[in-house]
Amino acid sequence: LVQYASTGGLDDTGIGDQLDAAWRHLRFDTGWLSAVERVEAEVSIQRFLAWREQRPEPAAVEAGFEFGLDLDGRQVTLAGTVDRLERAADGRLSVVDFKTGRSVPTRDAVAGMDQLGIYQLAVEQGAFAELAPPGAGSAGASVVYLRQPGRSDASQGTAPGPTRAATAPLR
Repeated sequence: LVQYASTGGLDDTGIGDQLDAAWRHLRFDTGWLSAVERVEAEVSIQRFLAWREQRPEPAAVEAGFEFGLDLDGRQVTLAGTVDRLERAADGRLSVVDFKTGRSVPTRDAVAGMDQLGIYQLAVEQGAFAELAPPGAGSAGASVVYLRQPGRSDASQGTAPGPTRAATAPLR
């Protein structure tokens, strides 16, 4: 649902219907577990929608990539999909990865995530060239934990958004 919402296809009015449709396909061992997870899902989606309101339009959502590189004399192909790409004012691309886990790692652990490094390497290798001007590199990567509340901004009256972990520099 978050990916669907990332493209603007989900708003507050349609969220319940979409979640109901998805929920019918999930199986839980007990009714109470289903109820607990349903509340968590609703809260996570509300956090995402609040977070999305504060972000620029994405350059791409669920953007696939593939690139080759030489690794110790062996040609390796890396392929994957990034959750969201945002374009910085200077044209560089920033990767956003959504997580739904219950715990948030430390800033150091996020900075050491191989997944974020590979995503940034994909940007640097031109795997998203159609989205950025020639020579534009990576503006970094970050992880957004949708189950974890961030700080609320009482001055703007917004609901608490998800936790946004440290930006991981390209390694």
